[in-house]
Amino acid sequence: MLDYISENRVMMAPMAGVNTPAFCKVLHECGCGLIFTGLLTSQGIARGNRKTLAMVRTLPPGPKYVAQIFGSDPAMMTDAALAVESTGLFVGIDINMGCPAPKVWKGGSGVNLMRAPERAESIITSVRDAVKLPVSVKMRSGWSAEEINCIEFALMCEAAGAAAIILHPRTRAQRYTGEADWNIVAELKKKLSVPLIGSGDIRTPEDALKRMTETGCDAVMIGRAVKSDPWLIRRSARLIDGEAPGPPPSNEDRIGVALRHLEISASMESLPRAVTMIRGQLAWYL
Repeated sequence: MLDYISENRVMMAPMAGVNTPAFCKVLHECGCGLIFTGLLTSQGIARGNRKTLAMVRTLPPGPKYVAQIFGSDPAMMTDAALAVESTGLFVGIDINMGCPAPKVWKGGSGVNLMRAPERAESIITSVRDAVKLPVSVKMRSGWSAEEINCIEFALMCEAAGAAAIILHPRTRAQRYTGEADWNIVAELKKKLSVPLIGSGDIRTPEDALKRMTETGCDAVMIGRAVKSDPWLIRRSARLIDGEAPGPPPSNEDRIGVALRHLEISASMESLPRAVTMIRGQLAWYL
C-alpha cells in the first residue's frame, strides 16, 4: 500500500476554493495529516499562471499534500505533473476524472474523461511515465444512472499505472444530491489490486468506521463535513484505530477555530482580503 495512505487512512478531500493555504494550516493544527489540494488546472501550471502557482507555493508546511490536477490534454497534463513534482512539496499526484462542474467537464476534463477511456488512459500513462511520484485517479460512479462504468474504468486506470483509485459513488447527474452508493465501493474493492479510497457522505467518525468496515476500502476521504468541523479527520482516524474519538466541537470551539482561521489568513494576505476570503467559511463554522 502507498505510504501516504497507510499512514493516513482518513484524509481531506480536494475542494476547490476551500483548501486554501490558510485552511490547510487550520486542518493540520486540528490533526489532519494528509490533504489533497483543490483542483489545479494543468494549463495554469504548465503555462506558469501566477494565481495557480501561488496556490501551490504558499501551502504551509506540516501536513502531507497530494496535488490534484485536471485537464484533457495528455501533454499538458504531463507538463503540469512534472512542474508539480519539481516543487518537492507533494507526496503524490492525483488526476481528477470525476469533477461534475459544467465548466470543467464541458472542456473535456473531470468526469467527461469517464466517457473517453482511451484519452483517459493516455493521460494516466503519460503522467505515470514522466514522474516519480505515485499517480492516483479520482472518479465518480459514472455519467448518469444509465451510464455507471466506474468498475471497468477503474480497472483500466489500474492497468494504465494508477497507484490508487479514489471513488465518489455518485454520478455526474447527481452532483452532490441524493445519497452516495457505497455498495459500488464494496464491489470495486473486490476487483482492484491497488488501494481504494472511498468518498461521500461521511459526516461523523462513526460514518468513517462504518464505511471502511462494510466496504473493505483502504482509506476514506472527507470533504464537506470538514468545512464546519476541521477536527473530524483526526476524530475519525482515532476511532478507526480503536481509540475514543473525542467529542464533537462545541460552539466555543467553532468560534475559536474561526478566529484562528482569520488570524492565519491575515498573516498570509492583507487584512481586507483575508476577511473577504474567510466569509464563506465562517458560515460553515457557525
